[in-house]
Amino acid sequence: MTENKPDKTGSNREKDGRFKEGVSGNPQGRPQGSISLLTDIKRKLKKMKEEDPKEYEKLIDYYWENPKMRDLLIKMIDGLPRQKVDLDATIEGTLDLFLNARKTNNTDKDKKENTSVEE
Repeated sequence: MTENKPDKTGSNREKDGRFKEGVSGNPQGRPQGSISLLTDIKRKLKKMKEEDPKEYEKLIDYYWENPKMRDLLIKMIDGLPRQKVDLDATIEGTLDLFLNARKTNNTDKDKKENTSVEE
């Protein structure tokens, strides 16, 4: 029987296909010193606040008055809240819950449709 190995292991991988310790799997990835869009926005806002506080306040007010933009800014700056992930859940249990919920919803819809037809 053949082992499950990547097609191209290359010189930066172990025999089992894992990357060697200390070797990048993406050597031509993001250039060193490059910054993210969020970092760039934060820098520009900080500079704007120092150089033109009135214009900065107008910009902040504009975004704060627009609920969608306000929520987007908060999510970008503070990040989304952490969510607990249940790693002990089984696919069978989750699938049963899903199917039972669908069954219940469909039964409720059928009852409503039958009631409205009889009236």
